[in-house]
Amino acid sequence: MAHYAAPSWVTARSELHPKSEAIRNTDVFILDEFSMMTDVELSLILMRIFHAGSYRSLEDALKDKLVILVGNHAQLPPVCKCQRRAAKAEGYMLDLPPSICAACHIASNPYFLAAPKFRLPVSVRHAADPIYAAFLDRIRSRPPTQAEIDAVFGAYEPNAILAPGRDPASCSPHYITPEMVPLLVTASTTVLCTHVADAKAHNHVFLEKLSAVAVGARVVVVENCDLAKGAANGATGVVTELRFHKPRRHWRKPHRLVRAVRVRLDSTGVHLWVGLQSCAYHCYSSTQYGKKAIPLALSYTITAHSSQGGTIAGPTIIHARHVFTPGQMYVMLSRVTERRHIQIVGWLTPEDFIPVILPGFEDLDALPLAAGAAAASTSAHGGAGAPAESAPLPLAWPCLEPARVDLMPLDALD
Repeated sequence: MAHYAAPSWVTARSELHPKSEAIRNTDVFILDEFSMMTDVELSLILMRIFHAGSYRSLEDALKDKLVILVGNHAQLPPVCKCQRRAAKAEGYMLDLPPSICAACHIASNPYFLAAPKFRLPVSVRHAADPIYAAFLDRIRSRPPTQAEIDAVFGAYEPNAILAPGRDPASCSPHYITPEMVPLLVTASTTVLCTHVADAKAHNHVFLEKLSAVAVGARVVVVENCDLAKGAANGATGVVTELRFHKPRRHWRKPHRLVRAVRVRLDSTGVHLWVGLQSCAYHCYSSTQYGKKAIPLALSYTITAHSSQGGTIAGPTIIHARHVFTPGQMYVMLSRVTERRHIQIVGWLTPEDFIPVILPGFEDLDALPLAAGAAAASTSAHGGAGAPAESAPLPLAWPCLEPARVDLMPLDALD
């Protein structure tokens, strides 16, 4: 958005510009995936509304327009460019610490902090596995205990981990050794990794096992293409057809350059064409140079950041070598619809879970903790049902105050 904000900023300030007229005639603005927005991006959007309507102040604009931010604040925040710039200036790569940047994160925006927050911990994506859905809701706000992890995935035992030469029937259905990854992958398997190096290594192994690397290949959409059809950033699918450029006279060799790729999305089953889109541009001597690419990548192995926004309803292997940023483990686990699809390289410990803690969300994040305590109290007094670690969550939480109601995050509808 920021790449194209400057040229459209000046023209949109004109009262006669069509975009300004559309903004003036709109009363409600819904912004999806606010967890991936920065303070600057939210400020640009609010200022655009302010200028298009010729308001006296931004406060007057917000009294006249309703801006709804939809998303899941427990997901991965944008990669901090502040720290990247500092690392580049000092000449070395800087590892991102497990914290939120106070300079560029959307939570540093005063209007975001002042906005009322709403929550409903019910996910359509995980409706088929309520125990798993309850576990995911708990790890949004705090690391789980080892007992809670074992209640969902089973207790880890070194002799029961699936390894080459062992009988799968006598091993854990969830825990595997790294050597099992290339043996278990098929054309329908997705591997989620914390590190890019691991994703590339696994992808090279998969390519050696594939008979087709074009039609039939599994891909992931790396930017929003068509939200109405489900082609959002992180959506996975299968290539069904290719469309090529027509040969041109000045070509020395009859190149077959791909112009578009037809993809069948896993989540919706919809077929759509994904064509070339501008991915970078540079201005030099008053001339603008651009580069286009098809926003697709192989999805046999993808990182947690690339998977955000997608839904995986098939076999999934999670390779978490080292969790290095808040929300990373939550994103990898929450992409999968049911825990029966999940196999984990190694095992999980409470140290693998780093929740995203944002100011202004303390009351909302306390809701699953209060529900867990209530369930534990009921169980302690002889209440029937499942233990507290696996108790399914209620369909709606009680409101903390009259201004707070329960709404479903749009991320759950992916």
